[in-house]
Parts: sequence; C-alpha cells; structure tokens
Amino acid sequence: MIRNEESKLNKIEIKPTTENVIEMLDKNAIGRNQYISAFLEMLDNIDDNFTIFINGDWGTGKTFFVKQVYTLLTYYNQYINNEVENFRPKIENILKQNEFKDLKLEKNFVPIYYNAWSNDSHIDPINSIIFNIIKEHDILKDYQKESTDVINKIASVLDMFNIWSNGSIKELVDTFKGKDIIPEITTMENLKDTLNILLDKLLAERGDKLVIFVDELDRCNPLYAIKLLERIKHFFDHENIIFVFSVNIKELANTISNYYGQNFDSHRYLNKFCDLTVDLPQIDITNFMKFLGMEENSYWFNGVVFEFINTYHFTMRDCIRYYQLLSVVEEFSNTSTRFRFGEENGKELIKVFFLPILLGIKVIDLKLYLDIINGNGYNKFFEVVNKIDVAKEGLNYYMNKDTDGKISDESFKKQLSDIYNAIFNHKNDYKEYSNSQITLDRYSYNYLMEVLSLLKKGLKYK
Repeated sequence: MIRNEESKLNKIEIKPTTENVIEMLDKNAIGRNQYISAFLEMLDNIDDNFTIFINGDWGTGKTFFVKQVYTLLTYYNQYINNEVENFRPKIENILKQNEFKDLKLEKNFVPIYYNAWSNDSHIDPINSIIFNIIKEHDILKDYQKESTDVINKIASVLDMFNIWSNGSIKELVDTFKGKDIIPEITTMENLKDTLNILLDKLLAERGDKLVIFVDELDRCNPLYAIKLLERIKHFFDHENIIFVFSVNIKELANTISNYYGQNFDSHRYLNKFCDLTVDLPQIDITNFMKFLGMEENSYWFNGVVFEFINTYHFTMRDCIRYYQLLSVVEEFSNTSTRFRFGEENGKELIKVFFLPILLGIKVIDLKLYLDIINGNGYNKFFEVVNKIDVAKEGLNYYMNKDTDGKISDESFKKQLSDIYNAIFNHKNDYKEYSNSQITLDRYSYNYLMEVLSLLKKGLKYK
C-alpha cells in the first residue's frame, strides 16, 4: 500500500492555464519565445481584416502558443491588463529576455480565445463567438449607460441568435432591453451592421484591433467547422478584426473532405478563408523535458532518452507520456555505467539502454512494443537501435570486439540479435548470452518485464 504523499501516482499533465502559460514563457520551456515575439510583431504590422492559420500536428503545443500570445497581448493592453495583474512582475521579467527586449507594439490589441471543439454542440457557431466576445470583456456592463437605441440593437442581436435562452445573463439582458425589439433588424445584412456596432463600441473603449483565436477547429464535427468558417467570412469582415486559427491543416482538410466527398479539393476550399499560413516550429525537447523534471541520471541513459525523442520527433504530448513512464522507473535508471561483470552488468545494460528505448517505443507504437517484448520484433528493434547513435556507442562496450579491436556493423547486428534473443526469445533453441562482461538469460527477461510492467516493488509512483 502506498502510504506517503510523495509516493502517490499522479497523472502528469500541463494545462494551458494562465499560470502555466506564464511559467513556460518565463523558462522558455519549449524554446518558442523568439517565435512568439515574431508573431506579435507580425500582428502589429497588420492593418486590415486578416486571417492567419497556425499549422501544427496534434500535440505540438498549438494551444500553448496561442495562449502565450493571448496573455502577452492582454498584458500590453492598458485597458484590460488587470486580468494578468497577479503575474505582472513575472511578465515584466519575461519581456526583459533577449527574445522580447526589442519588442514594441504600436497597436492596442483586444484578444479573445474561442475553443471551437468545446462549442461544436451549438446550432450556430456565431452564437458562441458573440457570447465569448461579450462575456470575456463584460461588454454588457458598459452598455448600461448607452442610448436605448444602441442597447436595443445589441439585445436584439442576442435574442436573434438565442445566445442566452435561460439563466441569469438572460435576465440581465431583459433588464435593459425593454420589451421592444428594433423591427428593422430582420435581415442578415442588418445583423452584420449591428455586429459592427458592437465591435466598434468594444474597440473604441478597449483597443485598436480585435484578435480572435479560434482553437481546435480541426477536431469539430464537419458541419460545425464548415459553418464556422463560412459564417466568420460573411459576418466578421470588420477592418479591425484578425482571426487566428490554430489547426492541423491536414486533419481539417480531411474533415472537410469527409463532408463534401473525397474528390472535393478541401485545400483549395480552405485557401478561401486564409490570408497566411504559419507552420509552428518544433519545440525545444531538452528544455521541455527539464521543465517537466527530467534529471541527469547518467550520460548514457539521458543520451538515449533525448536522442530517441529527437529522432522520432516527439510532440509535447509524447514527451509528457514518456516522462510519465520514465519518472516511475527513475530509481532503476538512476545509475552510471560501472562495468562490473556477469549478471549485474547485464542488468546495467537493460536499465541504461533497453529500458528507455522500449519505453519510447511504447509511447509511439504499442503494437511494435508488444511484438518486441514477445520475441517477434528483432528486425524492427534493430532498426530503432541503429538510429540511436548514443545507444550503439554504449552497447559497443558490452560486446566482443573484432580482431582489430573494433566492432563491425555486421558483428554489432549479430551480437545485438544474440542479446535480444537471450532476453526475449524463449523457444526450444533458446540460448543465453554471455561474454567477458555480461550475462543475459531468462532472469534478465523477468527483471526487465517487472520494471516495464510498472509493478516491480520499489518503483516510485510520483
């Protein structure tokens, strides 16, 4: 039974809260601060209505990127920066970093964050977008002193879209709306004009340009995603609005093709809505793993971990899953190569090289992982090891040398096969592997599988 607080098994998760977003900016945890600074400058140089697609695969940190931009835009805007007041000292230090020290924004931006996926149950996407704009900046409060005409127009928009069909906000609207609804607001064009009134009012008091970040559009149901794009293009053509979509363009194109048919040119369709596509750069893996808590265990172990991550282009999500597994087996990987003899050196080889490689494979390809540990995947295992130079370099120390004191590629592959079979292949022709340095047998397999199962006594569930 796990008894103390430190040994509890916790899910490792980094949510894009304001605190986490700022902490990662402060430490440049994913190595993107320079790109955030460049993106802010790009926004500052846009004068007209504009739409940007930020493209990246799932799990690459698109949400963190837009939330970091959102947070800094909020800080720079003197009319709304009270939202980050508690983090002011840390943000001021962030802006002194080399990546930001020359950043100067001429415009005041009013940022809005809108998660399309969490709102795709709405009948009309415009409903929830307007709701977010009004709620996030508490626009209703500002209109209580306005003329009846303006109040009624805004209230009419809310009613037409059924944004608040029940609840206290509906009651709030009713208090200053009155019973009359402007009769001329009956067409879509009138509705567009009314929305422009609302946006003009917001910008007159809060800033120069509205930046609406639309996140997770590629995860929405196809009808909602298409309707959102088309409604935005029609209704939000205000000259002082910038839309920033964080998407996986490949997946979004697939979503659209699933709706219109596989022969539909979805990429050309998307081009209608996009003025500029920005490909999100890779994260700094080393920084991020250290941010998660990756400690210096051994040269070989850490070398294998980081080279594996870079070789297989781990996303932020992959890194978190990998670190979760590595943190559990920390005690067994926290070692330096001491080159003892026999069974102990065999365990050392397993801990330092096989363990991080197999846990990495478990993250990216569970079927391959199962094939390998069941003795049916040597060729694929060799392909993986052969890509990890630091693993090849370290494993050489445990192998018999050729007559010239080196190990040829052919000899390395043969000896690695013998090592693999000694651990994983327990058929009738089974042979243990032994040389002057190591011994590997069925007991080595039992030892490794206990650790890989995460059920070995002594593992740290933190």
